[in-house]
Amino acid sequence: MKRFIGFLFGAICLLVIALSPFLINKSSASTQDKSVILTVWHIDGFEGGKGSRYTFLREVATSFSKQNKGVYILVSSYTQSGANDLINKGKTPDVISFGGVGLNIQNYAQELDENGFDGGVVNGKRYAVSYLKGGYFVIKKGNGGDEIIISKGENLTPEIACLFSSARASSYNIKSPLDAYTLFLTRKNATLIGTQRDIERLLSRNEEFTAEPIDGYLDIYQYASVTTQKIENEYYARRFIEYLISQAVQEKVAKLKMLSVNKTGLYPDNVYLSALEKTKAKYTFSPFLDKTVQKNVCERALSALNTGGNYNEIINFIKQL
Repeated sequence: MKRFIGFLFGAICLLVIALSPFLINKSSASTQDKSVILTVWHIDGFEGGKGSRYTFLREVATSFSKQNKGVYILVSSYTQSGANDLINKGKTPDVISFGGVGLNIQNYAQELDENGFDGGVVNGKRYAVSYLKGGYFVIKKGNGGDEIIISKGENLTPEIACLFSSARASSYNIKSPLDAYTLFLTRKNATLIGTQRDIERLLSRNEEFTAEPIDGYLDIYQYASVTTQKIENEYYARRFIEYLISQAVQEKVAKLKMLSVNKTGLYPDNVYLSALEKTKAKYTFSPFLDKTVQKNVCERALSALNTGGNYNEIINFIKQL
């Protein structure tokens, strides 16, 4: 009897070993057949194109889902304050798209492997990657006038960009983007520190102007971070960010009148945006920086412009951020 039981046990063990590859494959197939639902929050980081970037992100999400069977992406639009209210309660999406500073995701953003320059690196480790960017211009009409109009949108720091340019005047007038653009239009001689959004507006009106892109500094980035708290969603959250900066997606950003983070030549018929593509931004603000720090630096930059103070002192400070 004991000999029979031993024989039976051995036979069962051999059968399990023989069938184990099939059992594993069946288990893996079962896992792959499960649907994955990724949540993506989108927060517009800067003025100009609000809504269109959200639509663009939804289109990218749809394309990603088609290429990854069983993966569905829910894209929702939030204000920064609305997102922070949820984040402060411990609620985060799988992926978050954002810009500017002051979003409280420091405790949730996961380290990423992607390379490239932007402000998403902290202490040598990347926690956010930019997938869209813009740029600053010094735009002139006539002789430029005695005053520089600075177009200041939400989360942006054009007064610092002005420091990195050669544009100087006896006075500086900071206005909201629409008011700055309107004031520029009303003057025969004027200088505007604006963005590619202003260039497109002027071109659409067939206005006469000259413009030079500002090199060296940029903070007009739309970032993406992985903030999932679900282990089962992490793989596809990371793959989605990889897809955002893929060539297939980046060559489509021209329809937003924005710049790709890794591709040039999107604007062969636009001399201004083509020139902007060739600039190199060496310095920026980290999106993980506190808003009060950014505000303080902006005030110091404007003071330096108005008083003709030590520009290099402010610039060197920014380089250390």
